[in-house]
Amino acid sequence: MQTIALSTLRAYWRRYVAVALAITVGVAFLAATLMVQSITRASLGASLGESYRGSALVLERDAAAYQDGSAADMSEPPILNDSHLQFLEGTSLISAAQPVGLTGTTLLVERSGENGDAKPVAESAMLTIAPTAAGIGALSVLEGKAPVGASQAAIPRSQAERLELGVGDTINVGAQAVTISGLSADSNNPTNTFGVQVWADLPLVRSIMKNDLRYDAIALKLAPGVSIAQAESELSQAATSQGLTDLTFKTPDEVVNDQVASFTGESDVLTTVLLIFAGVALFVMTLVVSNTFAVIVAQRTRELGLLRTLGADQRQIRRMVRVEAVLLGIVASVLGVVLGVAVMAGLVAWAKTLPGAIFTTFSLTPTALLVPLVVGTLLTLIAASAPARRATQVTPLEALRPQDVATTDQDFGHASTLGMSKGLFIWWLLVFLAGTGALVTFSVFSPNLIIAFFAGVVSLTGVVVLAPTYIPRTVAALGKLTGTRTAPAKLAALNAVRQPLRTSATGTALVIGVSLVTMFLTGGTVAKATLDGAVATQYPVDFTVSSGGSFDSQATSTPLTAADADRLKTISGIEAAALMQPVGVTDESGEVLAASAADLRAVLNDPAMVPPEGSIIAGKEAIPADSVQVELTSGKTITVPVVHAGADYFQPIVTLETAQSWGAVSPATSSGASADEDAMLPTLYARGSSDLDSTTLNQIRDDISSTLGVAPMNIGGAAMMRASVGGFIDILLMIVSGLLAVSILIAVIGVSNTLSLSIIERSQENSLLRALGLTTSQLRAMISREALLVSLTAAILGTVLGVGYGLAGAQAAMGNFAPLVLDLPWITLGVVLVCAILAGLIAAIVPIRRAVQLSPVAGMREAVA
Repeated sequence: MQTIALSTLRAYWRRYVAVALAITVGVAFLAATLMVQSITRASLGASLGESYRGSALVLERDAAAYQDGSAADMSEPPILNDSHLQFLEGTSLISAAQPVGLTGTTLLVERSGENGDAKPVAESAMLTIAPTAAGIGALSVLEGKAPVGASQAAIPRSQAERLELGVGDTINVGAQAVTISGLSADSNNPTNTFGVQVWADLPLVRSIMKNDLRYDAIALKLAPGVSIAQAESELSQAATSQGLTDLTFKTPDEVVNDQVASFTGESDVLTTVLLIFAGVALFVMTLVVSNTFAVIVAQRTRELGLLRTLGADQRQIRRMVRVEAVLLGIVASVLGVVLGVAVMAGLVAWAKTLPGAIFTTFSLTPTALLVPLVVGTLLTLIAASAPARRATQVTPLEALRPQDVATTDQDFGHASTLGMSKGLFIWWLLVFLAGTGALVTFSVFSPNLIIAFFAGVVSLTGVVVLAPTYIPRTVAALGKLTGTRTAPAKLAALNAVRQPLRTSATGTALVIGVSLVTMFLTGGTVAKATLDGAVATQYPVDFTVSSGGSFDSQATSTPLTAADADRLKTISGIEAAALMQPVGVTDESGEVLAASAADLRAVLNDPAMVPPEGSIIAGKEAIPADSVQVELTSGKTITVPVVHAGADYFQPIVTLETAQSWGAVSPATSSGASADEDAMLPTLYARGSSDLDSTTLNQIRDDISSTLGVAPMNIGGAAMMRASVGGFIDILLMIVSGLLAVSILIAVIGVSNTLSLSIIERSQENSLLRALGLTTSQLRAMISREALLVSLTAAILGTVLGVGYGLAGAQAAMGNFAPLVLDLPWITLGVVLVCAILAGLIAAIVPIRRAVQLSPVAGMREAVA
């Protein structure tokens, strides 16, 4: 039987091309998913480990000892300081000791305003200790030289270009004025991505940090001839003898592994999510493989009957089909693994060309090679099990029957005729109803995303299992609805449901793919609209610009002025701006801001937020009571009524006319004045255009920063919040849709494969139709219409299911947060629907080509043979 199986694969290899392609794509997806984990860890290791470059050992404090309470001195935090550095420098085992650590501080840059006045701009800075010895650490100077002493510093060239700085310029780091001695390459360490990285020599770090000086670790370069084991043992003993307890000496690889584990939380969420999508693709692949083998077995009825006539028993027939499946699974899985490795290697090579991602490292583990190979082969064998059992039911008498084994009549009124008993049908119908009921309950009435997710899985399982009972009926109804007046249309409608189990298996694969894509698109879009509505409610101002931005008590802040509001209005995308001046303070919420009623109506998104005359408006959480005492800037304290806004934490505002009637005095400010730390500083409110996207918003933020001379961190508001949340959701939807598109691709392969095998199966019938006068154009139209009926049915059912599941998921996720905003992505859903239909038509190209190229005489001869 093994010989016959090999001969069959060689002789009829065209039958297996499409199914092999489906297996290859599914296995490639799984292999790529498993490689993501190893590549992520290798890349993190390459980036996190740059601080220990050139070192042999790394000294750390034993944080675990403090966590479990076994530290010798629980009064100290698990940090290192100069006492540890002095200990290391005093031993002959070490040739260099490099402190490692990051410290947050302030970076002040002087910029000239429009009138030539100097405006200090505050940026957050990450102070990084520059290497003190050659060949150790991650500093790479591109221009100038490394910093030396307490008066020099180096910054990355990219940050210098953004801040318009160069070698020789002066900046303020914390309270220390320093000169830029050099421009460095960007850091690969992800912990350095916040703020501006400032390389500082140890004396400058000590000058800025003073009593707060601390190191995360100390990288050690060993003296010549000293081994790692010797250094670790002797240094541990020496440290203990000098009272330096709870120290650990690790190799750089060990430290990086610990950091990677901490960075990923001992788990790989990304890989888990990708495995879910890979599971969907493999499930669809299994449906396609099972359907294809079922058709192949049906086509080989005469062959199998003849084998039974020649003495083959049921066990041998079953083994022959399984051998074919195993061989096909092995070959296609190997190709899939190779494809997955090639794709990931290409992506890593491309990532290395991107700024800030040069540390991306390709890594291949045995798991990523063996698991997809085994899974692909096993799933192919499992998918072929049912067709293999059907093959054993072929009796010797089947060899004497006509070649056309397609069922011409089906009673769609009974579930048992569709491969399912009435009892099983009722059971799965109850499962579907129970899952759907639970999904509605925990989405609408008692929102709970986790329970709703599992309820949705149960409901979708019912949809898949019950597919044979509704997909053929839907295809038949759609065939009648779209018209059967012409011969090709009538034949297509009949052919589409001649094998209902085959039709349902093919349609189910496409239904799953389309429904999942539309589900995520619908759920994501509705969730984004809901979040936008919630953000608009909680943040009724598009843009807020605050004065100053100091992290350091010795740094100064420059108050914003009415002239800044005028400059803000000139920025493209800003429709209105107003200077909000502090006119008083409350014990509950701090400053009370004021602007004219006209300005407030112009800048607030909701006109109802403009406070009534004689009252202030504030969020319920900011001021819970209906009245509040306000200490005005004039020194007088009054009690005023409070109107609660829809935004819970909205800062109290009042019209300038009301504040002036109370006797409040707006603080006089000028563009050159500075305010101390406790001063009440004005704020700018602005309203943006309604059609701003995330790219435009980022540009507006940069324009505000450069025009007003304020740090980007001082710019906030609803627009920036929406851009942040919306941009994340858009990227997530794009990635998810791309991943799920793999399952649709496999499903389309299944449609093409099923049609191709159906054409082979109906060679005699099609040839007879050609002999009776059916033209090639009519034959093309018949096959295209047949593919269209299946793909259109699957696309419509998938879209309806996806929209329903997506709305339920969005309600379950957002129900406890904000009222659901039903903003369906109609255009995107329409595009998905059209693409699914077109994909079905494209899948018919190969079957059509085979059918029209076969002459009537050759077709009759092939069928008889």
